[in-house]
Amino acid sequence: MTGQRLWLGVAAAALAAGCEASFVDQRERRDAFQAVDLARTDGGAGGAADGLPVGELASGTFEGRAGHAGSGTAELVREADGRVVLRFGSDFTVSGVPGPVVVLSSRDALGGAINATKGDLHLGTLVASSGAQSYPVPGGDGGRRWAWVYCEPFAVEIARARLEVTP
Repeated sequence: MTGQRLWLGVAAAALAAGCEASFVDQRERRDAFQAVDLARTDGGAGGAADGLPVGELASGTFEGRAGHAGSGTAELVREADGRVVLRFGSDFTVSGVPGPVVVLSSRDALGGAINATKGDLHLGTLVASSGAQSYPVPGGDGGRRWAWVYCEPFAVEIARARLEVTP
């Protein structure tokens, strides 16, 4: 039995010594559009008073991620007082998970973490797994065009919506 263990150890060491792996990400960027801060966070007052658009700025449809269900509409809206809000439509629904949060991001994949240094904006805990709801976007959208429902305790993407500029 000792000879067999020795042989397995030698074989494992030989494999490890001869293995040099490297990986190159060759995926195409799917978010090649130019994001613009529709909410204008350059210090302007915002809203009807300064001529910026009031109403829907961008909208999209949720899709499930990582085996979870997700559907319904999302939209960025500028209100008359200049505040920007992320709204989910009455048709919105996602899988029920523990600790769901809403995130606005410029990334098309959050991976294993919400990361403020990469532009992710944590908007708060998901109010309900279905139905109309809204989340204030402090400081404006900053050109972020992905709305996310994310399971924070398990670091899992639940659903996302790409928000495209409304013509």
